[in-house]
Amino acid sequence: MQVIVRVGMRYVVLALLVGLVAAAPAAAAPVAPCKLVTKAEAASALHLSVLSLSQKAETIGLFQSCMYKHGTSFLQIQMRSISKADFVRSAKSNMRPVTAVNGLGTPAYSAAYVVLLVWHNGNEATFLMFAPGKTIADTEKLAKKVLSRL
Repeated sequence: MQVIVRVGMRYVVLALLVGLVAAAPAAAAPVAPCKLVTKAEAASALHLSVLSLSQKAETIGLFQSCMYKHGTSFLQIQMRSISKADFVRSAKSNMRPVTAVNGLGTPAYSAAYVVLLVWHNGNEATFLMFAPGKTIADTEKLAKKVLSRL
């Protein structure tokens, strides 16, 4: 009788573990960076025509990346899944100065006045826009526009 109870308990424990894993909230998988910011949105942000932009998606280390480019002007978006605590730690270790960015409704930081790092729903999106006359404020405006997709 004791053996039957032990075997039965193993199945109960196994079933409970499977249930807990199934019930655990999973971080949303990051949307592809070329879908987070479309070619049309990139062209608009860079003040270029859609037809003049080249687009390249690739994996760079832990990040999925999308680069929109024309000449020396470009917009790069990188994404990865990451916890909020790890995001904050990672963001604060970027090239100085690192400053908190308000107004996006989610944790966000600016690094070296040119990179915008945003965390939302278990994902990080990093934006780097380089074009004549563009500032971090332009990057923030773009990020705010697409944040609901993150």
